Parts: sequence; structure tokens; C-alpha cells
Amino acid sequence: MTILAPAKINLFLDVLKKREDGYHDLSSIMQTIGLFDTVRITVTGGSGTVSVTCDENIPCGNENTAYAAAESFLEFSNRNDVDVNIDIEKKIPSCAGLGGGSSDAAVVIIALNKLLKTSFDTATLCEIGASVGSDVPYCVKRGTCIVSGRGEIVQSCTPMPDCAIVVAMPTSEKMSTAEAYAKIDEADASGNVDNLLSALAECSIEKMGGAMFNKFEHILPDGSDVFALKKTLASFGSPAVLMSGSGTAVYGLFENVSRAKDAAQAISEYAEAFICRPCRRDDDLVLDEGDIT
Repeated sequence: MTILAPAKINLFLDVLKKREDGYHDLSSIMQTIGLFDTVRITVTGGSGTVSVTCDENIPCGNENTAYAAAESFLEFSNRNDVDVNIDIEKKIPSCAGLGGGSSDAAVVIIALNKLLKTSFDTATLCEIGASVGSDVPYCVKRGTCIVSGRGEIVQSCTPMPDCAIVVAMPTSEKMSTAEAYAKIDEADASGNVDNLLSALAECSIEKMGGAMFNKFEHILPDGSDVFALKKTLASFGSPAVLMSGSGTAVYGLFENVSRAKDAAQAISEYAEAFICRPCRRDDDLVLDEGDIT
């Protein structure tokens, strides 16, 4: 099976208290967007072996989230009679806060459920995903969702309005998720998720811009490229700009597509830039059903 793995952005992200298990509680609203990795999953008779190939310099062993997702699925479903090969064509930037690794893992879980005819429901697939990574349950469900707990509690909410989205990735700055969370308790800032939910209910991008929040922005140095990119996106008319996840990708929402294109063009002279739209939960992301076992 060949399936698209969509990136995600955080419309809201507050990091709350640290839990006894070492994770932090989150309050977030996430949105999938039309920026995709392409993942090909092949299942053959075997002994439960998993392998991963990728066109970028990312881990291919059990530290790869897609690899871990396949292992978790086989273990959960008691299928040690098949081998799984995963090939990932990356387009979502790594260490960007865009959930590329988590989305790759999620589509592996979704594909194996179809290929092996296990017929697990979405809640069960999210449970498998939670054993792999905090963002994986959301990436299984997709769309516009409120995410809480350490990421395992995922609830649907009012979809965000259609718009053009410019995603910009600083080429000189990257921060790992672990590094960002190690610093997050130093940040003294908080947002109000209810304000953003109200803006979504009113289908207003302008009001969304006034309510969006990301606590990880508050651990960045003043001279960060993130703030320069946000300023550029706003200067081209985006009323809603924010860093996604633990960074360092930045996005801006545009009602005017031509302005979005102009912003992406200007940014592309010094940073990686993409233009896309929101990706809905019921969008069909399967490119090739392949052979069903």
C-alpha cells in the first residue's frame, strides 16, 4: 500500500505540569495540512521482521517511529507470520514541529490494519499509536482536534476554515523535541484554548490569529529566525502566524491565495517554504491499495 502521511501544525500549544511518568500534560489544538511524506508498506510472509528505507539521513532501526509503529502493531495483533518493509519518501522537514515522524508512524498503523484485515477501530489504532509517540494518536485521527493528556486524548472540534497556509522552515535553526521540552519549564507564559475554540466556531482566521498560542516560542532567543519569519508572513497580510510544535517551522494563514504565494516566494530566498491548505479527516490519502493479505 502507498499512502500519504500529512504534516500537522499546532494552532494552540500550551505545556502544563510535568507528570510522574516524565512527560508533560498538554493543551493543544492540532490541524493536518497538505504537506506530505509518501510511505509505501509491503507485507510478505515471514517471521515478524520489520525494515525501513528512507531517502534522507534518518534512523532506519527501532528508533524510527515508523519502524516502532510496525513492531507495535504486529505485537498487538499477534502477527509474527509476516514481514513488513517500509519505504519513506520524505518531504516534511525533520526537527520542525510538523509531526512528520509521527504521521509516518500513524499511516503505517492505518495501512497494516487494512493489509492484515485486522479491522481495529480508530480508538484501538490510537491506542497502538500512543505506545509509539505522543503525537501518533492525533495523526491517526487527523483533521482539527483538541489534544490533551500527554497526547493520547484526542477529541474532534470545529474544523478550521479553508485557507492558504504558508509553512516556512529556518535553514539555520533546528531544535530537537527533547531539547525543547528540557527548557519548557523555564517559560512563564500561558494561553487560553477556549478563545481559539470560539474563533474556530466563528470561522474567523483573523480572530484565530488573536487567540493562537505556542509556549515553545517563549524559550527562543530574541534574535531567532522564527520571529523574523513570523514578521515577514505578517507583512504579507497573514493575520495568524505561529511556530508549530516545539519548532522551528513557522506558518501563516492567508485568506488571499495570491498574497500567500507572494509571501512564500519572498521567504524562499532565505528559507525553505511550502504552500498548502488544511487537510480534512475524510480526505482519501491512499494512493495505491496494493495486495491485501
